[in-house]
Amino acid sequence: MLKKALAAILVFVMLVSVLSVAASALAPAAAEVKALSAEMSFSDRLSSYLYYVLDRLLNWMLSYLNLYTPKQDWVMKEDYQPVNFFEGTEAFSSTAEDGAKWYLGYSSASLLEGQDVLDGKHYMGGSLSLLEPKVCTAVIDDQRVRTFAISDGSDGIVCYAVLDAYALCSGDVLAIRELLKDYAAENNIVSINVGVLHQHSCIDTLGMNGELIKALVQNPAVLSGMLDAPLHNGRNPAFMENLHNVVADTIQNAVEDMQEGDLYYGTADATELIKDKRYPSVIDPNLNRLRFVPKDENEEETWVVSSGIHCVGLGAGTTEVSADYPYYLEQQLKEQTGANLVFIQGAQLAITTDGTTTSLEGNTRLQNVQAYAAELARRLIGINNDELVEPLINIRLKQVYLPVENQVLTLCAHLGIFNTTVVDNGDGSFEMVSEIGYMELGDDLAFFLAPGEMAPEIAYGGAISAQDSWNGKSWNYPSMQDYIADSGRKLIVYGLMNDEVGYILTDNDYRSLFTENEEINSSSDKAGSSVMEVFMALYDNIYAF
Repeated sequence: MLKKALAAILVFVMLVSVLSVAASALAPAAAEVKALSAEMSFSDRLSSYLYYVLDRLLNWMLSYLNLYTPKQDWVMKEDYQPVNFFEGTEAFSSTAEDGAKWYLGYSSASLLEGQDVLDGKHYMGGSLSLLEPKVCTAVIDDQRVRTFAISDGSDGIVCYAVLDAYALCSGDVLAIRELLKDYAAENNIVSINVGVLHQHSCIDTLGMNGELIKALVQNPAVLSGMLDAPLHNGRNPAFMENLHNVVADTIQNAVEDMQEGDLYYGTADATELIKDKRYPSVIDPNLNRLRFVPKDENEEETWVVSSGIHCVGLGAGTTEVSADYPYYLEQQLKEQTGANLVFIQGAQLAITTDGTTTSLEGNTRLQNVQAYAAELARRLIGINNDELVEPLINIRLKQVYLPVENQVLTLCAHLGIFNTTVVDNGDGSFEMVSEIGYMELGDDLAFFLAPGEMAPEIAYGGAISAQDSWNGKSWNYPSMQDYIADSGRKLIVYGLMNDEVGYILTDNDYRSLFTENEEINSSSDKAGSSVMEVFMALYDNIYAF
């Protein structure tokens, strides 16, 4: 009885916490760039301190709420056993083997086919459903998965499936791998990676975009036994089950489609098409293209293109499904070259499209998205700096435990809103179990697989200084690119891969839940250092002498 009474009392406090989430979710997608001065003034320091106090007060209140509210049971950290974790290749080869060749297969499928997403039971990603349910009202184009499987013929097959989707947590990635575990063992698949493009105009696959107030009221009652009902979140169970099956099928189909060919790498400059909304402004200005040319001239090429650019062309509040610019980029490339496309997000923390040179007055938002995609296609088709990539692939993944100190996200995870993997430390603290990855192609390319939306300065340098940071501290880590400098390889980031742990900021650039969009969706102010430490340990272990 006491537990049930407590659940009822805590409902009011839970509703307070939703306000901080709503402030972030309802912020306009095209927010102005927030630049700080070269050195923060006294008033700025005072303001940051006051916000720090507010953050700590909110977290303190919610920590007690999280301590006593009915919740899901999480396994103790010492008892946690990895499930469906693919470590990658056993050893890293330094040179291509004699007779090595590239093999690549491609597959794509709709995630909407056979799904009645207009039934009023499919919530949209992008922004929260608060007073009114934000359900899908129309379908503009499609929501697809695009998959490729690649091998150098020696050390196993590596697979990437990339979805038109808002987000995908580790629980869904593990469910997809579960469907493939026997097939993977039979076909020497050493790595299965599932990423998303983070379109804000797709069906909610994260869970946070259901009716949040309903979830905060109903789910504690369900977990306490007061109410016999399913836990509420934004994920439609039938849609998610179909998604798991479709993605698994495309991975199998891509493996079956593998054929011999050559692989090339080239870049196109897209500097003026990309805008960083958050200071410091750091971007990878390139459209990075891997171009697979089959030996059989009758077969189509496959282009794997990566760049860090948010997909928010139709706005975060839309109720119409669209895969945004990647869908129309694929159309343009298919029409003009016949090539298959797999687009992968890069390090795109607060980086979005800059349509200054492509948007026209009088255009609809969709027309501007299409014009933006056409310009990306033009630049990709015009790449003239292709270089042959030697047939050599190495990949290694490592699990990472991220401290979850953001009590808003802890509450959402407690109540079953996310399908994430969390362990209990036994002292009232929790950690999110995720994974990072490091891959090499040929002699010159390296790839970091980030489990969320990572600040590009972690990868490429240019982190905010101590003088300009809110906490007055420095970011005392080299960039990932500098850390692997001795290898002579160029680093490319594949973001939102195998999990959505939220925004991964440098520790000294973690500001306030009340002033920024990113902090409310970040696990803690230690997410950046946690990821960086595991990356360095992974790299050092690979090249330990």
